[in-house]
Amino acid sequence: MCALTLALIAGALVLAVLAHESFASLRLPLIWVSGAVVGGLVASRLPGNLVGWIFLAGALGSAIRGFGEQYAIFGILAEPGSLPLTGALLLVSRLLVGPVLAFVLLPLYFPNSRPVSPRWNLVAWIAPALPPVLTALSTLSPGEAVYGRGIPNLLAVEALRPVADAVNPVLFGSYIALIFATAASLVVRFRRSAGEERQQLKWLVYAGALTFVVLATESPASPFELPGLASELLSILAYLSLPSIPVAVGSAILRYRLYDIDIVINRTLVYGTLTAALGLVYLGGVIVLQYLFSVFAGGESQLAVVASTLAIAALFNPLRRRIQGVIDRRFYRRKYDAAKTLENFSARLRD
Repeated sequence: MCALTLALIAGALVLAVLAHESFASLRLPLIWVSGAVVGGLVASRLPGNLVGWIFLAGALGSAIRGFGEQYAIFGILAEPGSLPLTGALLLVSRLLVGPVLAFVLLPLYFPNSRPVSPRWNLVAWIAPALPPVLTALSTLSPGEAVYGRGIPNLLAVEALRPVADAVNPVLFGSYIALIFATAASLVVRFRRSAGEERQQLKWLVYAGALTFVVLATESPASPFELPGLASELLSILAYLSLPSIPVAVGSAILRYRLYDIDIVINRTLVYGTLTAALGLVYLGGVIVLQYLFSVFAGGESQLAVVASTLAIAALFNPLRRRIQGVIDRRFYRRKYDAAKTLENFSARLRD
């Protein structure tokens, strides 16, 4: 399954390049690759753990859909008539909604392949009811076979349009409710966890939170307006953050450097907060100084940029130590208390 997924992804990328597709259309294969590789590793080493099979099913279903869509785009739009069976392959790709939805069940079974309690099995029983309905609607509903490409759905039944319009909001709401339910099970599991299981959950929570923050900041609906270079860097970071969830899950289940997650979280909190604070200082300094130069000197000056740069250089280490202390006191109290005890003992010993 892993090898087939990687082969389909490679084929989809080749077809996309030949069809001169934009970079935006090639962003998802990276998470499919990471899902397939992590799923293959986990399923081969721990075949009884459903998490590995969930990754494999989701990655393979996504790869088949992606390959079918790129195959149709090349054979119908880029080079019409150059490829056989484009309609059939596109139909097969539309039938694979179920495996793609498998990713939704990941929080329910992570990390030990069992729901947090027997009551949560109800979510696992309800979840398989959605894919068949979604598959039927996807296959028979009027509209485009490939979103935004103008390729019509050959099996569309026009009489089903009112039914689809009425049912789609309900299905979408059910899908969102399913996502929240599985996420809630992860929260309950985290509150009840201890020891090794809590460390495993920290990996997934960390990767999920990091991905959410990056994608929310990069989203067009974000209230943040970033300059060109920063926007490009954030877009690349968002692209690289997508596969972080499969990688984190694989690291947690295979217990690779499991307890380093506390160091990673600590450093992320410190340097993320530090970067945001210094960015605000820099932008505020440039804006205020440019305003002062325009008032008193009648124009802009590069001295505002130089002064702001020197200010953040001077503030870096003191601010980093202050933020580190605040985070240690708030989130790592035992470590902070131990460090303070050693510091006081060293002072007494020195005296």
